[in-house]
Amino acid sequence: MKIKLIGCASSKNEVEWLGATDNIDCEFLDYSYHANPRKLHNKLQEIIDRSQDYDLIILTYSRCSNAVVGLVSPRVPVLLPGTHDCIGLLIGSNEKHEKIAKENVDAYYFSQGWLDYGRTPYAEYLEYEKNMVKSKPGI
Repeated sequence: MKIKLIGCASSKNEVEWLGATDNIDCEFLDYSYHANPRKLHNKLQEIIDRSQDYDLIILTYSRCSNAVVGLVSPRVPVLLPGTHDCIGLLIGSNEKHEKIAKENVDAYYFSQGWLDYGRTPYAEYLEYEKNMVKSKPGI
């Protein structure tokens, strides 16, 4: 079976640790796409469109700002995680994520992939703030 995995860099370490990169064609996207869900959606669709010669496409992206909503794969099934985001995916489930969040209300979750391939929370905040200003009418 020929499989394509499209993932966020936040899941790269885990995918590699599982040995999936030995048998699966993996493509990991930069964190910058998270700050612009429309851009992430378009990039995912572009990769899905050019991956129609695979038997299965797996995404490590979950609902991630609804960027996966409306993705279309005319021939190849697409498998999505059943979690809200990569945190639930990496912890194991939405339920585990919610439990940990309730027990640690002041905690902020980082995966090793986030630290290895991402940016600081402050850099993320500045990028989101910049995109919010651009999306407001009249600004």
